Amino acid sequence: MRLTSIADKNRVTATPQTIQRSGQRGGAYAPVSNPGQHALVSVTGLVAALRTFAYTVVATSRVSSIDRKRVRYSVLAIWATLLMLYVLLRSWRLTSYGLWEDEAFSVRAVHLTWSHLLSSIATDAVHPPFFYLLLKLWAATGGATLLWLKLLPLVLSVGALLPFWLLCRDLNLSLAETTLALWLLTVNGYLIHYSQELRMYSLLVCISLWSLWLFVRLLNVERASFRVLMPLFMVNVLLVYTHYFGWLFVGTEWLCLLLWRPRLLVAFSVSLMAVACLFAPWAYAVVSAYSLPGHVLPPSLQWISKPGWAELLWVLATLNGTLPWRHTTALGIILFGVPIVLAFYRSLQRQQSPCEQPVKILSVFPFPPIVVAFVASQLMTHSMWGERYLIIVAIPYLLLVSVSLSRVRRASVRLALIVVVVTWTGLAGAAGLHLSHGRTPWKSAVQHLIQQEAPSSGRVMLYTFEIWAAGPLEFLLKDLENRQFEVVISRPDVMDGDLFWVAFRDPALRVQDDPRAGLKQRGCRIDSEWSTHDGAQQLVLFRASC
Repeated sequence: MRLTSIADKNRVTATPQTIQRSGQRGGAYAPVSNPGQHALVSVTGLVAALRTFAYTVVATSRVSSIDRKRVRYSVLAIWATLLMLYVLLRSWRLTSYGLWEDEAFSVRAVHLTWSHLLSSIATDAVHPPFFYLLLKLWAATGGATLLWLKLLPLVLSVGALLPFWLLCRDLNLSLAETTLALWLLTVNGYLIHYSQELRMYSLLVCISLWSLWLFVRLLNVERASFRVLMPLFMVNVLLVYTHYFGWLFVGTEWLCLLLWRPRLLVAFSVSLMAVACLFAPWAYAVVSAYSLPGHVLPPSLQWISKPGWAELLWVLATLNGTLPWRHTTALGIILFGVPIVLAFYRSLQRQQSPCEQPVKILSVFPFPPIVVAFVASQLMTHSMWGERYLIIVAIPYLLLVSVSLSRVRRASVRLALIVVVVTWTGLAGAAGLHLSHGRTPWKSAVQHLIQQEAPSSGRVMLYTFEIWAAGPLEFLLKDLENRQFEVVISRPDVMDGDLFWVAFRDPALRVQDDPRAGLKQRGCRIDSEWSTHDGAQQLVLFRASC
């Protein structure tokens, strides 16, 4: 290979899961535990290309000045390819699943008035309002169709590349480290999944990256100035108004200053208090909503269970990328974790400033938010744990992996590790594209309804038993401009009519409450049954003629 020969010419020495989760909630990213043959066939062809990519990453930092220009052209070509791949992976099947209930909640918020929107979000209590306000403005410019709404998280995900590049530049990362990090971001299934979801997670990633870049700029100055602190203050306000876990990220910035630059701590603390003052009105609105007599905790918070050690390790496994084979979760944690530990240990032995040692900065950001969320969930009455809430640590973690791998001292070991990690993440990303675990194909369900029911049938009732099913069905029927079906939330024993449809999920009902058994006892005929499984729960759809 040409890239290998470049390295040889310059005398480069380079020689060649099974933590299961129960009670998965719809819409959560769920890497698979069983391989699909079609996935394995499709990813086999990637191995040679991934090995070439790894050789290129190593070569960029080891060639002489004569050939460095040629290598840079190769890396620029790789960057262009990765950027196209980044967009394509996040665009692929963007609207094929439709929306699940949390996304449908976001759409319902779009149709509220501005004042009612804020009061509704405060009552829901799960998230601050900034994403919903942005989504309402987005819908006002292009409408509330499925494609236009889904473009918002995609645009935000692509927009996150700008602060990512600025961050790599100000961390003084090498060309090889930046290229490897870009690969890890591009193929990471966790980031791809939430870049397609109509929730605030793409926005959270984008704003947290801007915050981290501005924070690194603060670390690079000798004395804090208004010109440096003001942009960071404004971005942090948006961050905490996007998600409550934004406070964990801002708190980690404070911890980083305490550890590495205490001279700047007072100025940043003043900025942090100003952020808290601007957040206080929203906190007051949420507390006031729950101070009303008879107000109980909404179901949107009651579903969260307390995490165990399995859930804690699964977060790390998800960040690494999970392979569809047994007994690879622990292997991945070791493969990615050991270089990080060694790089951090060596950075502590050196006396350079954090600006000259990006390992020190990047080591602080991934782990404290995870630990705080885990411990708080154990101590609080209601858990605050959410795998998707911790997406704020994903890119700092992947940057840390890239920097740690590129700083392995022995060239042969460094090359071997990079080849293995690049291949691992490529296989994990490719396998995730072929398997739809964690997503219910609501759009396919609605298309089945429309195809099976003739337009001449008149108005047809579609019964569901919870908002989890009603929300996505209502939106998609409207998006497909179908007014034949009327979605009604009911109970299994209260369904009237000569002809109607029923949609339900298995975990939502007890066995004795299965509507099919009760309808058959009434003499109704069940036909056109359709079902699908997203890896955690089954959606069942059928027609009843009574």
